[in-house]
Amino acid sequence: MNCDNAAVLVPSYLDEELSEEQAAPLRKHLLACPTCRELAKDGTNLSRWFADDEPFEVPVGFAARVARRAFSGDRGLLPDTAPEAISADLPPDAAARGGKRQTPLLRFVLTATSIAALVLFVLAMAIRWRTLPEGRGVQADDAIELRQQIEELNRRDAEALDSSGQQGKRNQGALGDQEPTFGGGAQ
Repeated sequence: MNCDNAAVLVPSYLDEELSEEQAAPLRKHLLACPTCRELAKDGTNLSRWFADDEPFEVPVGFAARVARRAFSGDRGLLPDTAPEAISADLPPDAAARGGKRQTPLLRFVLTATSIAALVLFVLAMAIRWRTLPEGRGVQADDAIELRQQIEELNRRDAEALDSSGQQGKRNQGALGDQEPTFGGGAQ
C-alpha cells in the first residue's frame, strides 16, 4: 500500500467503516510510515472534538409538545420578545396586517407597483390583440396548395435555365437528372 491509497482510507478506518481485509494492510502501512501515522493521529484528534461521550435522549412527548405549541400559534420567542411586547409599539391596525408595521412610503411603493403591473398586463394584452392576424391568413390546410405552387415555380425556373443553353448543359453535368429546388423543401 502506498501513501496515496492510505490517505484515502484513513478517515474510513477511523470511523470503523473498513472491513478487516481493507484495514489490515492499512494498519501495516501506518506502522511503517510516520507521515500517514501522523495523518491518522490528526484525524483521531479531530474526531474527539465531535464525538459525543454521553448519549442524549429526547424527553418523552417532546415532539407532541412542540407540535401542539406550533399549531397554537406560539412563535417560540424568548420572554423579552413576546408578541405582547412586540405589538405594544405597533399602530392599532397592525394586528389586522399580521403584526407588521407599514410605513406610508412602503404602502405607496406597494400600491404603485400593483398599479404598474396591472397597466403592463393590460398593455401586453392590447398589443397581442392588435398583432393577431385578421381574416383567414395562412393555415395548415393551405400547405398542399402552397407546395404545389412552389413546385410549379421550381419547374418554371428549371425550364428557364434549360432554355438558356449555357445553364442547361451545366445543370445536366453537375446535377444529373435532378431538378433544382427553391424554397428549401424536399419534393
